[in-house]
Amino acid sequence: MTARPDIIETLRHHLQDRGLSGPGTEWIPLKDGRTNMVWRLKTAAQDHLVCKFSPRDRGTPLFPNLPATEAALLRHLEPTALAPELVHAEEIGAGHCLVYRHVAGGAGLATPRDLRVALERLHRHQIPRGLRQLDLTADALLESGDAMLEQVEQSMKHSLRARRPRPRVVPTGDDSLLHGDPVPGNVVATAGGARFIDWQCPARGDPVFDYAIALSPAMRVLHCGTPLSNAERDILLADPRLAARFDLAEPFLLWRMAVYCAWRISRGVAAYRPALQAELDRLDQCSEP
Repeated sequence: MTARPDIIETLRHHLQDRGLSGPGTEWIPLKDGRTNMVWRLKTAAQDHLVCKFSPRDRGTPLFPNLPATEAALLRHLEPTALAPELVHAEEIGAGHCLVYRHVAGGAGLATPRDLRVALERLHRHQIPRGLRQLDLTADALLESGDAMLEQVEQSMKHSLRARRPRPRVVPTGDDSLLHGDPVPGNVVATAGGARFIDWQCPARGDPVFDYAIALSPAMRVLHCGTPLSNAERDILLADPRLAARFDLAEPFLLWRMAVYCAWRISRGVAAYRPALQAELDRLDQCSEP
């Protein structure tokens, strides 16, 4: 997402007034999700801060943009080393400014095992108050997909409607603290294990939700170019109880994600075309007798 010059200038003055930036600070744009603007703040003396600007009303049906909640989660998780250390958070102008310490490591390079270990740690952590609730029932997932499908271009609707799974009972596990968007680009491989960045849409609900995003063929194609192998999927789904719930919920989660990809395509984001096909391919595999 490209930042307007006036937004950058406002942020520069805002952080300079708080001693977090200066005339010699270099603002290096970073690749973020597709919603917010992010920079690495670099000076001759230090290179360890990240500034994230979240415009208002920039969320999507599956990934809302909740900067105030993100700031609260970073504070909540500070002792865990699962998230960046928050330095500053404040509403300014047309959005919200967040500054945190840079997480040194490789985004998108965490192994399936390291990702599973980090997710297990996160899901055992205390759930703070005020998080949105995610519902894993088939009816809720289908309803979410149906709402997006109404806004999809007609050329894609027929195929998606034909693949809509029939409702069935999907058992739900106990609520856990969820990252909400653990795609490869939001998982950093560090010397101490995987850490999560971009906490724009945390939630509470069954851990299956986080695994569904981490395993999503569409999200893997968007971030890495290829879906996970069956062996890699098995490493992530090593917990047999979680894997059993995931298998029952997967067709509904895949279909909803496919509709989401079509929703993004209908808004001019062409990068989601191969992502949509990857999601549909996996959905068709799940539907085979």
